[in-house]
Amino acid sequence: IYTLGSTIGGGTPVELESSSNTVTGLIENVTLELNQAQADTSVTIDVAVDVDGMVEDVEKFVNRYSDIVKFFNTHFRFDEETGLGGELFGENFAMRLNQSVRQKVTDIVQGLGQQLTSLAALGVRTANDGTLSVDASQLRTAVESDPDSLVNLFSTSGSTTDSDVQFLVASSKTQSSYLFDEDGYEINITAAASKAMLTAESIVDPSELSPLVIDSSNDSFRITLDDRESTVLSIASGSYTSGGQLAAAIEDAINNDDDLRGSTISVEYMDDGGGNGHFEFTSLQYGSGSGIEFSAVEENSIYSSIGVTAGVLARGTNVAGTINGEEATGAGRYLAGDIDNEYTAGLQVLVTITADQLAIQGGSQGTVKVTKGVATRVTEYINDLVELETGAISAKKNAIETINETMEGEMDHISARIEKKERRLFNQFVQLETAIAQFQAQENYLTSMISQLQGLTNYWQKK
Repeated sequence: IYTLGSTIGGGTPVELESSSNTVTGLIENVTLELNQAQADTSVTIDVAVDVDGMVEDVEKFVNRYSDIVKFFNTHFRFDEETGLGGELFGENFAMRLNQSVRQKVTDIVQGLGQQLTSLAALGVRTANDGTLSVDASQLRTAVESDPDSLVNLFSTSGSTTDSDVQFLVASSKTQSSYLFDEDGYEINITAAASKAMLTAESIVDPSELSPLVIDSSNDSFRITLDDRESTVLSIASGSYTSGGQLAAAIEDAINNDDDLRGSTISVEYMDDGGGNGHFEFTSLQYGSGSGIEFSAVEENSIYSSIGVTAGVLARGTNVAGTINGEEATGAGRYLAGDIDNEYTAGLQVLVTITADQLAIQGGSQGTVKVTKGVATRVTEYINDLVELETGAISAKKNAIETINETMEGEMDHISARIEKKERRLFNQFVQLETAIAQFQAQENYLTSMISQLQGLTNYWQKK
């Protein structure tokens, strides 16, 4: 169990669990080895740039792309001496694919807003055969001087113009914003996200002269926090001389319950004036998943002592708004473009503006720019090509299969016609043979008749 984050600057630490002392995925491309438990010790993690690793990754990318180019060159070849072409010679689909990949690798990345906008600026050169080579010295200098720009050149990046909005992630369906507007996509917020807050009824302030006594008769409660239900909880018996003291005891009991692990609450005692005050219970989670509700307990309830009514549910709300005028769905403080949007599908931003700030500033919260770098462009293009249902390669494969099926059908049809004609010719041949046999029989009969007539004629002549 470990805690990530700090309360400095209004931050909210998050308690996390890991089944192993090796933690991956918490910080992108960083692996943490947890060697010793020190509950009261904070550790600051400094992440340095791995220059050698970045240089090696770029060189690998260049080499693998060059291997693709060599593959196409081999299969596009034409041997003038033999007059024979490669397997893909004259194949328009493969030629278009090769050209598209080449453009996505070598073209300038529009909309980056930085000097490093192409592989050429890294020292990558294109040979006559289309393969790439890299000047290692120029590449290393670029990495050392501006590693962030190198990352932006290859990956998906984003930026916002308003401090209350942060770019988080873009999906493969999100379009680079420069395709729509060079200033980025406009963000309009209609509702700020909120946490669930439950306000108790006013009670008399606990004090030294009039403490609020908690004992076994009034120390129990049960709470559902962010849709997680606690066990029956209790706080330490004693005479509480301030609302803040009692608030801390309630907060501690809730936040240390194993059934509520992953959810956190803040409990405060607010002064109402005139010797009275009330408790405020606030979930630290934003959105509709944030909720607070105290449940009835069979006995020893604390509710009347602290002004709480069982069965009253408080809910947080999700941020609401649009990105580029397209529909967006809120989840807590996260706002994501709907999957069917033309430009902003899957684009996600974090909106930290409060309801009070939104009322003052208005809904327009600047713009967000999205840029897709070289590696992202190639990856998304290849993924689109090989997509089983709608990919171009699948369509080409289906077209070839359809042609083959059509040709097979034509061949079956031709074979059937040939077979039918063969049978007809055979029958005609049989009929001809039969006719010839009949003619021969008739010939033999006539020959016999003629012979008999000649014999009869000779007989009468002798007479």
